[in-house]
Amino acid sequence: MAQIRLAVAVVAATIAMSSLTITGCSSRDTGKNYSNGEAPETGEMVADAAVVRPMTLWASAIGAVGWVVTLPFTLPSGSAGDVGKAWVGDPLKYTFCRPIGEMEDNSDERCFDNGDGEINDNVKR
Repeated sequence: MAQIRLAVAVVAATIAMSSLTITGCSSRDTGKNYSNGEAPETGEMVADAAVVRPMTLWASAIGAVGWVVTLPFTLPSGSAGDVGKAWVGDPLKYTFCRPIGEMEDNSDERCFDNGDGEINDNVKR
Protein backbone atom coordinates (compact mmCIF):
# COMPACT_ATOMS: atom_id res chain seq x y z
CA MET A 1 0.00 0.00 0.00
CA ALA A 2 2.87 2.36 0.77
CA GLN A 3 4.33 1.73 -2.68
CA ILE A 4 1.07 2.76 -4.33
CA ARG A 5 0.92 5.96 -2.28
CA LEU A 6 4.52 6.72 -3.20
CA ALA A 7 3.79 6.11 -6.89
CA VAL A 8 0.73 8.39 -6.78
CA ALA A 9 2.75 11.09 -5.03
CA VAL A 10 5.55 10.84 -7.60
CA VAL A 11 3.10 11.08 -10.50
CA ALA A 12 1.32 14.06 -8.93
CA ALA A 13 4.61 15.83 -8.25
CA THR A 14 5.80 15.13 -11.79
CA ILE A 15 2.64 16.59 -13.30
CA ALA A 16 2.80 19.61 -11.03
CA MET A 17 6.45 20.26 -11.82
CA SER A 18 5.93 19.77 -15.55
CA SER A 19 3.13 22.30 -15.53
CA LEU A 20 5.45 24.72 -13.73
CA THR A 21 8.18 24.28 -16.30
CA ILE A 22 5.79 24.53 -19.23
CA THR A 23 4.23 27.74 -17.93
CA GLY A 24 7.39 29.20 -16.43
CA CYS A 25 8.61 30.64 -19.71
CA SER A 26 5.62 32.98 -19.81
CA SER A 27 6.72 34.75 -16.63
CA ARG A 28 9.39 36.68 -18.55
CA ASP A 29 6.65 38.46 -20.47
CA THR A 30 6.64 42.24 -20.31
CA GLY A 31 2.88 42.43 -20.04
CA LYS A 32 2.05 43.01 -23.69
CA ASN A 33 0.25 39.67 -24.00
CA TYR A 34 -2.03 40.24 -21.01
CA SER A 35 -5.60 41.41 -21.54
CA ASN A 36 -5.18 44.60 -19.49
CA GLY A 37 -1.63 45.31 -20.72
CA GLU A 38 -0.06 44.78 -17.29
CA ALA A 39 1.68 41.67 -16.05
CA PRO A 40 0.00 40.15 -12.99
CA GLU A 41 1.48 40.21 -9.52
CA THR A 42 3.93 37.51 -8.49
CA GLY A 43 1.37 35.93 -6.15
CA GLU A 44 -1.11 35.59 -9.00
CA MET A 45 1.55 33.92 -11.14
CA VAL A 46 2.49 31.50 -8.37
CA ALA A 47 -1.15 30.64 -7.67
CA ASP A 48 -1.75 30.07 -11.36
CA ALA A 49 1.33 27.86 -11.80
CA ALA A 50 0.98 25.92 -8.54
CA VAL A 51 -2.80 25.52 -8.27
CA VAL A 52 -4.85 26.54 -11.30
CA ARG A 53 -2.83 24.98 -14.11
CA PRO A 54 -2.38 21.58 -12.43
CA MET A 55 -6.12 21.55 -11.66
CA THR A 56 -7.07 22.33 -15.27
CA LEU A 57 -4.60 19.71 -16.48
CA TRP A 58 -6.29 17.16 -14.23
CA ALA A 59 -9.68 18.40 -15.47
CA SER A 60 -8.53 17.65 -19.01
CA ALA A 61 -7.47 14.14 -18.01
CA ILE A 62 -10.77 13.49 -16.25
CA GLY A 63 -12.61 14.99 -19.22
CA ALA A 64 -10.74 12.66 -21.57
CA VAL A 65 -11.84 9.65 -19.54
CA GLY A 66 -15.42 10.94 -19.47
CA TRP A 67 -15.32 11.63 -23.19
CA VAL A 68 -14.22 8.06 -23.95
CA VAL A 69 -16.92 6.67 -21.65
CA THR A 70 -19.62 8.71 -23.41
CA LEU A 71 -18.50 7.85 -26.96
CA PRO A 72 -21.14 5.13 -27.40
CA PHE A 73 -23.78 7.80 -26.82
CA THR A 74 -22.19 10.82 -28.50
CA LEU A 75 -21.00 9.15 -31.72
CA PRO A 76 -24.50 8.19 -32.94
CA SER A 77 -25.83 11.65 -32.13
CA GLY A 78 -22.89 13.40 -33.79
CA SER A 79 -21.94 15.33 -30.67
CA ALA A 80 -18.63 13.58 -29.89
CA GLY A 81 -16.61 16.51 -31.23
CA ASP A 82 -18.53 19.06 -29.16
CA VAL A 83 -18.18 16.98 -26.01
CA GLY A 84 -14.46 16.42 -26.66
CA LYS A 85 -13.89 20.14 -27.17
CA ALA A 86 -15.78 21.09 -24.01
CA TRP A 87 -14.38 18.35 -21.77
CA VAL A 88 -10.83 18.06 -23.09
CA GLY A 89 -9.94 20.84 -25.52
CA ASP A 90 -11.19 23.84 -23.55
CA PRO A 91 -9.42 22.89 -20.29
CA LEU A 92 -6.21 22.20 -22.24
CA LYS A 93 -6.43 25.58 -23.97
CA TYR A 94 -7.01 27.26 -20.62
CA THR A 95 -3.98 25.42 -19.24
CA PHE A 96 -1.49 26.04 -22.04
CA CYS A 97 -2.67 28.96 -24.18
CA ARG A 98 -2.75 31.92 -21.82
CA PRO A 99 0.01 33.89 -20.13
CA ILE A 100 0.87 32.83 -16.61
CA GLY A 101 -1.19 34.66 -14.02
CA GLU A 102 -3.84 35.72 -16.56
CA MET A 103 -7.08 34.24 -15.29
CA GLU A 104 -9.31 35.52 -18.08
CA ASP A 105 -9.79 33.04 -20.88
CA ASN A 106 -8.66 34.88 -24.01
CA SER A 107 -7.01 31.79 -25.44
CA ASP A 108 -8.92 31.97 -28.73
CA GLU A 109 -7.09 35.20 -29.53
CA ARG A 110 -3.60 33.88 -28.86
CA CYS A 111 -3.66 30.15 -29.29
CA PHE A 112 -3.21 27.80 -32.20
CA ASP A 113 -6.26 28.46 -34.34
CA ASN A 114 -6.27 31.38 -36.75
CA GLY A 115 -9.07 29.81 -38.72
CA ASP A 116 -6.59 28.79 -41.40
CA GLY A 117 -4.98 25.99 -39.39
CA GLU A 118 -1.77 27.94 -38.84
CA ILE A 119 -0.23 28.81 -35.49
CA ASN A 120 -1.23 32.28 -34.36
CA ASP A 121 1.65 34.78 -34.50
CA ASN A 122 0.86 35.95 -30.94
CA VAL A 123 2.16 32.69 -29.51
CA LYS A 124 5.73 32.90 -28.25
CA ARG A 125 7.92 30.22 -29.75
